Amino acid sequence: HPVETLINQAKLQHDSWLKSASASTSLAEATRNYVARYNQTPPPLFDQWFEYAINRSSLIIDEFDSIHEDLLPFWSLSPAEIRKRTKEALASPLGIGGIQIRNGVASIAGDPPGTHRWSLDGIIAMIEKFSQFLPDMDLAFNLNDEPRVSLPYHEIGQAREAALRELADHRSKHVSLNQFSKNRTEGWTVDPNEPLDLGRFMTLSFHNTWDFASAHCPPDSPARTNRHLDPTTHCASCAAPHSSGLFLSNWTYATTDICHQPDLAHLHGFYISPSAFDPTQDLLPIFSQSKAPGFNDIRFPSPWNYLGKARYAPTDDYRIVPSTSLVRRGSFSTFLSF
Repeated sequence: HPVETLINQAKLQHDSWLKSASASTSLAEATRNYVARYNQTPPPLFDQWFEYAINRSSLIIDEFDSIHEDLLPFWSLSPAEIRKRTKEALASPLGIGGIQIRNGVASIAGDPPGTHRWSLDGIIAMIEKFSQFLPDMDLAFNLNDEPRVSLPYHEIGQAREAALRELADHRSKHVSLNQFSKNRTEGWTVDPNEPLDLGRFMTLSFHNTWDFASAHCPPDSPARTNRHLDPTTHCASCAAPHSSGLFLSNWTYATTDICHQPDLAHLHGFYISPSAFDPTQDLLPIFSQSKAPGFNDIRFPSPWNYLGKARYAPTDDYRIVPSTSLVRRGSFSTFLSF
């Protein structure tokens, strides 16, 4: 049966990934693997991180693809520009909260709304376990569930190309990336006379967001040229690239690439009518709990998961009753996206 084949293939892929992600057994080996994978030296205090992970029996020692993917475009910006854009994000009243780190201590920056202060407190509680190793900096956190940053196709392509050139230049000049810069506090000092762009965000809550969210796709992709306008009919061509016959065969492709799936404009709640969506098409260093395909937010562990706000507690007592109806199982994250 094709499902059995798909299950076996998925297990082989998972086992291979897990073996690759936890191959290193020593700091020297982890350093070599890092350089081989990412063509650059590990970040500052990599030895401290390695010890932290080993002491907690982490299953992931060598795999940093997600954080490299998220941070790559920002190598196209100078440190001063990143600081400036962080200040601009923090100055926005649209669902952004700040955390500052000074002398190894994390604290809330500014006056976040009371409804979301718990999430910043939770993030600080997580950071406090290793904040003594961190340099002074300010961080902008997205307080909404929906992501915030998505650059159009040509802009994000240019940013990534510039970032790769910058990293190549570092390698050619043997610039060390494993030490923090000095006098960092001075760079984060607020200058009331510094010109800031406070109009970078737009408000698209309770609107169809497909045109915005698909702008990262190539101009000739189905998402931008072949809109599937009839939500009552099945778009076979939209599902074919990630399917094997009637079955989903490539979950990663299906969930990380919307450019071949124009039917999602009328199938997914985030694209139909998000309840809180204040995005930007500028490259701002904003940390978010999750992001949709094509967004450039920097992901971090969601406090919903480690503060017990949304516990995963499956049970086996669900009674199956034959029925001709279609029902939904699971919990809702919001009742306002429909």
